[in-house]
Amino acid sequence: MHVIVSKEGSGYYLSRVFAYYNPGGHHPYYLIWNEDKTRLIRWEHFRYSLHQQAIIIDMNQDGWVADEDRHGCVDFLTKDIVDDIVGREVQPEDILEKCRQLDIGYTYNETPEVKVDDDIETLYWATGAFHDGIIYKQEIQDDNTLYLYFKGIWGCEVELWFWGDLEYDLSPRDPDNDNQYWYGATVIIDNGYIYFRDDDDLTLEDYKEPSFSHVRARHMKYHIIPTC
Repeated sequence: MHVIVSKEGSGYYLSRVFAYYNPGGHHPYYLIWNEDKTRLIRWEHFRYSLHQQAIIIDMNQDGWVADEDRHGCVDFLTKDIVDDIVGREVQPEDILEKCRQLDIGYTYNETPEVKVDDDIETLYWATGAFHDGIIYKQEIQDDNTLYLYFKGIWGCEVELWFWGDLEYDLSPRDPDNDNQYWYGATVIIDNGYIYFRDDDDLTLEDYKEPSFSHVRARHMKYHIIPTC
């Protein structure tokens, strides 16, 4: 698991996540690196209100001990160790070294293509399933790719590209009317197509229901832009 870490004030950096917990269901936090990768820190998911200060860009939890809600940690830690280590002035070098080893070889793809269901889950986590999003910019590019730029999402903005046998109608959430906010989104992969629609938990049968904005294409990729 990896996150974009938004720093207080301005700027951001990337970190591998070594633990994720959500006590009470409303206070998610991570064990991550500080910016210099010299110590492990506890980092709250939200800075204030609903502004994400940790944006998930990779959901992979290989080598973790985690429950069905993804709460847990890498297999050489426990929750007791996680809670203890963040309060130590000097942290155990053997644990820091194991964490460094996990970082080796990771490359961040800033514009991943959505190809499998795990990619959809990562996109949902990063964007909060587009809740409160508004399409700030929409255009058809020279190669017939549909480009969308979303603002209003908690802690980030998002660029999207759709191409290949493109079909779409975004008028139900026209940014120039009073019904511009996306309250959620559904992405489905089926029979070689990507379906993208503007509400939660929709099905293929809902695809052309006129109250929903929708896009269908062979391909979809995205870019997360943190708003510090």
